[in-house]
Amino acid sequence: MLKKIILISVFLISILSLCWARDSEFATNITSLQAYHLMKSEPNTYLIDVRTRFEYQDIGHAVGAYNFPYKFYTFELGIKDKNSKSTAYKKVANKDFIAELKKKFKPTDNLLIMCRSGHRSAEAIAELHKDGTFKKLYQVTDGFEGDKFHGLSKEEKDLASKYSSYNGHRSRTNGWRYYGLPETYSMDPKFLYPQDVEKVK
Repeated sequence: MLKKIILISVFLISILSLCWARDSEFATNITSLQAYHLMKSEPNTYLIDVRTRFEYQDIGHAVGAYNFPYKFYTFELGIKDKNSKSTAYKKVANKDFIAELKKKFKPTDNLLIMCRSGHRSAEAIAELHKDGTFKKLYQVTDGFEGDKFHGLSKEEKDLASKYSSYNGHRSRTNGWRYYGLPETYSMDPKFLYPQDVEKVK
């Protein structure tokens, strides 16, 4: 019986770690600083921002980042956390995500995949790997806004939750914005999701 419990526990921990993993086993894992260096130094290197259109526009985005949303917001509210009963708008997968990337980029291009903090980009890379078209994939593990700030040690976490106005906020520990890399709110049609640009032509 104990053996069964241990096996089930290990299985559940493995599943949870996959759900929350930011590093990708299907790509080269890099930080936003390394991503910027590659953009500046390697030809045929493109930064792909897989956040939603709203995030790309209203939160800002990296200069030169192409917006190819991996998921779209819906107008449907759902329970986000059953314990706290908090709600959030649901997201649905973009069924044209890979097809649209194939129209724009070559299989030999370096694609740097970035989202807010590294989770959605890891999911997107898993799908791209399964498709097999793009061979040079890079996972920007800290994303555009980075991790939430909570302090480093246990003591610091306790003090941060008690005193810091930055506690729980992003862009305070790592990520594109944290490092002061070039960002913009400008919506250049060259970098927008191609299906959206087609609609306004």
